[in-house]
Amino acid sequence: PITVKGSYLCRDNKLISLKGCPFEINGEFNCSHNKLKTLDGVVIVRGTLNCEGNKLITLKSSLEYVDGNLLVTASLTDLESNLKYIGGEIIHTSSTKIAGFESYYEGEEMRFPKEVMNSILLEKKLKNQLPETKSSKKMKI
Repeated sequence: PITVKGSYLCRDNKLISLKGCPFEINGEFNCSHNKLKTLDGVVIVRGTLNCEGNKLITLKSSLEYVDGNLLVTASLTDLESNLKYIGGEIIHTSSTKIAGFESYYEGEEMRFPKEVMNSILLEKKLKNQLPETKSSKKMKI
């Protein structure tokens, strides 16, 4: 299916890929405790995304939108991604530092607040935009 109208749970299945999974999930997406190295396949999650217990080292993938928290695995070494929006926090369940990002601890979890992540995502988006041309300035209303 292209869209799942509720939650989609595929944890503990020894999956090595999300190829063929739904493009959009309108609820929680739990793909934890598999053998995933990438989140390629899913683009939109309108709830919490739990991908703990996988072999992810980066979030670079087709994933663009997470409306809730993003729970990530201890093997993650950077937060480089194609995300355009995150509605909650990135929760990294390890004490491994991820360079260049403000975070705080809550128990054993390292949390990256959504305000920090969304400002980073916006800054990244603005850097990648082309400068305005004279014709595009004239067309603004």
